[in-house]
Amino acid sequence: MSKYKITNDKYINPYNFVSIHETVERGDVEYGVFSGTISCELETIMPLFIPNTTKDNVFSAEYSHSYDFYNYEDMNSERSNNNPNPARPIIPGSSIRGVIRAAFEAVTNSCMSTCDDENTLYRRTPVPRNMYGIIEKDESSGERVLYKASKWKWSVRDRATHKTGEVLRNGIYLRGEDFNGKKNDAIMKYEPNKDGEKTEIARFSEDSREWNNFLEVWRLYQKRGGKIKGVNQSTSHHGYPDYMKSARIPVYMTKLDNTDYYYIAPAAITKEVFSRTLSELLERQGGHNPCQNREKLCLACSLFGMVGENAQASRLFFHDATSVAEDNENADWSDWYESVRALPILSSPKVSATEFYMEDEEGSAYFNYDYTVNYYDYFDDRGRSASAPVRTFLDEPMLRGRKFYWHRNNVVLDNTQSNKNQRLEIRPVGKGKRFRFEIGFERLTQTDLETLLWTLTFGEYNATHAHKIGHAKPYGYGSVRIIKTDVAIIMIDDDLMINKNNSRVFECKKPKDSIALREYLKLTDFSIANDNVRYPVGDNGKSNNSTGVYQWFGINKEIRAGGFKPSFNYTLPKPLDQNIELHGYVVGNGYIGGNRIEIRNADVPEKQSDILLPKSTETKGTTIEDMLKQRESEKAANATPKYGIYKAADIKIWLNPYKRDAKTIKALDSFVSDYERAEAEDDKRYKDISHLYKSAKEKLSNG
Repeated sequence: MSKYKITNDKYINPYNFVSIHETVERGDVEYGVFSGTISCELETIMPLFIPNTTKDNVFSAEYSHSYDFYNYEDMNSERSNNNPNPARPIIPGSSIRGVIRAAFEAVTNSCMSTCDDENTLYRRTPVPRNMYGIIEKDESSGERVLYKASKWKWSVRDRATHKTGEVLRNGIYLRGEDFNGKKNDAIMKYEPNKDGEKTEIARFSEDSREWNNFLEVWRLYQKRGGKIKGVNQSTSHHGYPDYMKSARIPVYMTKLDNTDYYYIAPAAITKEVFSRTLSELLERQGGHNPCQNREKLCLACSLFGMVGENAQASRLFFHDATSVAEDNENADWSDWYESVRALPILSSPKVSATEFYMEDEEGSAYFNYDYTVNYYDYFDDRGRSASAPVRTFLDEPMLRGRKFYWHRNNVVLDNTQSNKNQRLEIRPVGKGKRFRFEIGFERLTQTDLETLLWTLTFGEYNATHAHKIGHAKPYGYGSVRIIKTDVAIIMIDDDLMINKNNSRVFECKKPKDSIALREYLKLTDFSIANDNVRYPVGDNGKSNNSTGVYQWFGINKEIRAGGFKPSFNYTLPKPLDQNIELHGYVVGNGYIGGNRIEIRNADVPEKQSDILLPKSTETKGTTIEDMLKQRESEKAANATPKYGIYKAADIKIWLNPYKRDAKTIKALDSFVSDYERAEAEDDKRYKDISHLYKSAKEKLSNG
């Protein structure tokens, strides 16, 4: 039983996602005849902040950084230091460009050009690993060989100067992290086979995913600021010194129950690096990975350009936005700014929070970018009731999509004096301030230009919708509206002189209707701005700080059953869901709540400790790439698709009007296709559920 319960303290997560259900269309760049400029006027409807980073302690040295608003001055200059008046505020064209490109990509179903494959996809695994091994290098082949081992305890009081890899008590010593309360290190001992030799489990080449992900796990334990950038900040972590230098590396491990893929780490409860990259996931999900070939570009890349070896030049040129007021050397811009203040703690995106960043894998206890987890119950050797996880490889993990932030009516202010070294001090521009900027464009088609105009202004939604730009968007900053656009077409007259023609009128062309467009319009609707938009609430109501966020996600995994049987209680609601609120958690036995259906029990697998030995020493560990290639080959070989098995109860769930996720739509589409094929072949296999066909067809037709 969990020691936590949900509360009536509800909140709306600051961000949500625009779905990426449809396949990205790519092709050659279609050039048009229109070149010219778009003159825009932008109004701040919430305070706005973009930093001038030429000096990071402008107002004080007490905070992590202290920035003034962006301007053209070097804040270290003598003029800046001696001028009592703040400088003229500027919104960089690059900032505007980024916001408009993200919006354009979302409404035109283009690629996700800002996908960051440099960030490792990983998560701390909540279940201790109960398999052990020792890795050695085969000098003849250059491969890493994983041998089966058993674990023995070694008291930390007997550590002395022993290092990982030393032979102690006929085993290989693993010196763990130094932290308060740690009682034992580990000794891994080779488990012999029937011939008394070391038991080889798998082999990895040094360019395999298994080996490189193991190295990445070790790197993540290193301290920030070192030669190898890690994620640890606590002084209790030492990064397993000398660990990778050992000729015999003791490891904890686990494997997927339906594959021979291994996850290896230096600890039992550890960070786990996933086998797929973000770009690979997006490529399999409708080709939403960044474009790479200038001959096959999505609509956004054809306009905004694409970087890389085979680059495509941009046909849009965003200029800086300057304040709508007369500028002179002695101008006083004080009334453009709000007071200097410190922001609440801001953290980087946590893509490891798969309960928010992935589509729900319904029926699973929890899930990540590689596999789902369910549990089976059994009795241990002493007759005690116990549970164990089954990890099942995910063929098609589904990402939630493009991240956008909800609007708020008021910014979140933080008057506390704590954790100043983690906070940012700023001076934002206030509400109701107007800026002007221009966008140059070259050789656009009329459709391109009119779609861009709609993206800038929201067309018919101009009075109610707004973009978000700059820093601190989760706390309500950065809501702006582009209230005016004037198009001037560049013409060449009979004397070959260039002039601008303002007489041509262009309409705002709304993109084709889709679930993604509706989600985007709801997320950007300022008329429904809500001050309950905030970060999760953890135990004791510690909201709007990193502790509360961390606690909420931790409790959300354990509240259903507690202990080492984690299960997601909530996943992030969809933007179009009727209820988009989540609950906070506090200590106390009570109502669990949650927006997920009951999880399924797993079938009892072979025990993971009973590892099937390879038939020969030539056998190597199966990689994720091997599995995917094998499954694609099987699909290609089976040209005639098999009929699916559908239950009326499942179809009724899919027909729920609020279920519009990609997996539900895909399941309904499969049912309709199979039903129609069976009818054409006079096959009566779906006779008992034929009454659900019409409703399924209608839901698909209505989007």
